[in-house]
Amino acid sequence: MLLFQSGRFYVGKSSFTLPDGSIINTIPDVQPEAGMVFFPSSEEYSVNLNYEYDEEENAESSLNHVLSDFRVQSKAMPVLFEKASGWESIYDCSDSSIYEVHVDVNQDSVLGENRNVLVVFVLAPLGSDMRRIRNSDFMQSLLNSIEQ
Repeated sequence: MLLFQSGRFYVGKSSFTLPDGSIINTIPDVQPEAGMVFFPSSEEYSVNLNYEYDEEENAESSLNHVLSDFRVQSKAMPVLFEKASGWESIYDCSDSSIYEVHVDVNQDSVLGENRNVLVVFVLAPLGSDMRRIRNSDFMQSLLNSIEQ
């Protein structure tokens, strides 16, 4: 569950805002327990944002664990946003290209469960230019709104 307050979505003290023009998917294939699925108005790609508990120690090891099963275009690298930091990578699966970010949040959520990693998972058709998508105004607005 997410708490919406003063224009921001919260899990514990961590929060984010949706970029202008976001379309929330109200019937996603998989509904995140502490997050949401949404698209830019172009519907060129989908964004799954979810606060998760990960048994790995931190965002870096959590992302590297995911990458072990895919064709990696860009290995896990540290990334710094305006109010948060984490680890990002670009990789391919059988029919999709993926940009993924893991951010350490290390705090209790409003669900009463420990949520220690915020995962932002961007899914686009295989062969999409994920660096262009990552650098788009839409994604930069989202990523720079994340507060740990």
